[in-house]
Parts: sequence; structure tokens; C-alpha cells
Amino acid sequence: MDLGIKISEEGKNYTIDYENASGWRRSLSRLIDDDVVFSLKDARELLRKEGDVIIYDVYNLWKTIPRIKEISEKTGVNCDITVLNHGVISASDSGELFFTYGHRHEKGYSEIYTLLAGEAFLVSYEEGRQKTTMIHMEEGEEVLISPTSIHRLYCGRKGAVVAGLVPREAGHDYNAVKGKGMPYAVFLKGGKYEYPKNPKFKDVEFELSEAGSGRTLDLFFETPDEVKKLLGK
Repeated sequence: MDLGIKISEEGKNYTIDYENASGWRRSLSRLIDDDVVFSLKDARELLRKEGDVIIYDVYNLWKTIPRIKEISEKTGVNCDITVLNHGVISASDSGELFFTYGHRHEKGYSEIYTLLAGEAFLVSYEEGRQKTTMIHMEEGEEVLISPTSIHRLYCGRKGAVVAGLVPREAGHDYNAVKGKGMPYAVFLKGGKYEYPKNPKFKDVEFELSEAGSGRTLDLFFETPDEVKKLLGK
């Protein structure tokens, strides 16, 4: 599998490099403004201490990498890369780990995340079932995300580089998270993970799980129509 990008490790974080990069980034202030963090107090303390730090970048490979662009135009399946930095949302070295905003799909399509580098957690909240599944991901592992899931990524003890495959029509409903966040968070305290419950939610079941290996990203190049069907398109 060759996505046409170069991934470089810098301490606990990663950068990617490729020609004609296209994408966008999200900083701490946006997460505070939209009240999607576990603790606004801790987030504001970090903002005062470190400034408006960059939490993550998203790169639209389907717009810029010729081979991926061609497949995307034929199948309607986008391929994006999220580079999630490592850090805790606190003025100390303990607290909620950096995360992506979170969303649900406006249309009933699945999504696949593949961890290319680092360590991450995929948090999947099934609102109808009142259940949250926290899926730990290591390099090379992937997760098939339910079409009804509200989902978000957390970094681990390192940052994370995650490839996402999703139908272009799926859409992003950020209001599903805005003003409340997710039912459970991932904290790092004393080098150990904790999963506190968000007091804004009631009676949400919690399950901790591990991701599995897969080769869906390879199939995107080899037999893209199979991936298209897997995502429900």
C-alpha cells in the first residue's frame, strides 16, 4: 500500500509530507468554544499556559493524490488522513488526551479507520442503545465504524496518523457532539489510562475493546468496489 505520503516521527508526534497538500486543522480554542472537552476549566488553563495549540490536522488525499483521486471519483469513497497530536488538555501532565471533535454521519454510511502510525482510541457511541465502545488501536489495525455511531479519535501515549475511508455523501453532523462532548473520555494519569464518565450523560453502558488487523486500505486500491459495498454505498 502506497498512499503517496511520507510519515515522519518527531518525538511523540508525527508529520506527513506530500506534494500539493490540501486539508484543514483544528486548534484548542475551537474545542473550548463548542464545549466538547471534558473539563472547560482544564482546557482554559492549557490555553492560557500554552496558547492555541494545534490538536489535529486533516489532509484530503482524495483531492490531491492522482491515484486516490481517480478511485474516489469512480467510487464516491473519500480517503483522508488525520494527524492527531499527542498531549493532554490540562496545565499539568495528567488529563484528557487530545482528541478529534467527533461527529455522526448525516446519511447511513459506515467508515473505516486504519492506524498508520502511533497509538489511538476510537470512541463509538450508539445513542439508540446508550452504549459507548472504547476501541484501542495499534499500528496496522483498523475499525469498521457503524453507520449510526457518533465517533471520535483520542491519541494514546503517542500521537496518531489515521487513514479514513468514507463515502463522500455521508456528511458530518458535528451538532451531535457540540455542547456536550462524548459519554466517556480517555485520560492519561501517571502513565496509565483512565476512562471517566461525562456527567452530562446518564446511564450509558461502557465497553473497552481492541481493534483487529485488516487490509481494507489495500483493497481500496485493488478492488475498490468491494470497499464501496462494505461502507454501504
